[in-house]
Amino acid sequence: TRYIGVTGVQTCALPISNVGSYGSSTTVPVVTVNGKGLVTAVSTTTIDPGINFKNRIINGAMQVWQRGTSFTVSTTTVTYTADRFGIYQPSGSGTITRDTDAPTGFKYSLKVVGAGTDTIQRIESNNATDLSGQTVTVSFYFKQTVGAGSGSMSVALQYANSADNFIALTSISTQTFTPTSSWALYTLTFTNLPSGVTNGMSIDIYPTSSGSSSTYFITGVQLEKGSTATSFDYRPYTTEMQLCQRYYWKFGGSQFGGAYMPMVLFTGISTTSATATIQLPVRGRTPPTSITLGGSAPSISAGTITTNLTLDRNSYDSVMVYVLGTGFAAGTSYRWIGNADATTFLGFEGMEL
Repeated sequence: TRYIGVTGVQTCALPISNVGSYGSSTTVPVVTVNGKGLVTAVSTTTIDPGINFKNRIINGAMQVWQRGTSFTVSTTTVTYTADRFGIYQPSGSGTITRDTDAPTGFKYSLKVVGAGTDTIQRIESNNATDLSGQTVTVSFYFKQTVGAGSGSMSVALQYANSADNFIALTSISTQTFTPTSSWALYTLTFTNLPSGVTNGMSIDIYPTSSGSSSTYFITGVQLEKGSTATSFDYRPYTTEMQLCQRYYWKFGGSQFGGAYMPMVLFTGISTTSATATIQLPVRGRTPPTSITLGGSAPSISAGTITTNLTLDRNSYDSVMVYVLGTGFAAGTSYRWIGNADATTFLGFEGMEL
């Protein structure tokens, strides 16, 4: 029990029960206060906690697609498509696309075409430290247009055997559901999570039988504490983008750039090399380990580049890069700009789980 003290002509203590918890609604009293400061509880009301990050899934509404919006996936590796969502193809190949076929309240879904294709999100240890011994509920919107009725889908929770290292996993529990060809909300509850979840956990959604071709759509993915699925935790787009950029950052490109987009300002350190520091938009989960230069080649304001961007030093917040070439001068600045077709981009890799 907690108390609110009101000081006036008369001081009263008002007990409030069920003050709520992370990710839950809160029941609070509706009170009146008279001219003498007397507080009277006349009723109660339930308030929505609003943006409280109850959802441990990032980009569950499939809003952010920094890497592109269409992918072909093959066996043996996890390919990241929609931000934070990895795809594992057990055999053959599959295609993943961003689709506008989505239930009410959502703009996009992730469309999967393949045999046994597994949709995965890994939750880092920092976001799972309080889940040991807890009950969690997974909810999502799902429909299957090819293969519906021919078999079930599985939802598996696993935890990393060491912190944020998902090479070796331990199974927690697997549950199944039977999808239809229309959008529906599915909920599954997992009880008494083991202590290993504090290393980070994985949620996998896949056809129980991997042999048959399937086409399915998914969006509104949520994992929250408690035994009841609550309404989807809508977060501002900017917030969702920043959460994704902790694991991957794409700078430029047709989605986010424009013709002749300013990319990097280099400073010459000799006649044959120039260097620059690039600030990351948010602190990375780990320092980036590589940078991909994609799209049409950029141009530099003076000099000639013979060896494009090379990662020199890295940190959680910034990286130092350099280029090699001719015609540079120590201490002189050089603008590196994107191409006219707006496709030039830098992709900062190595921060994903």
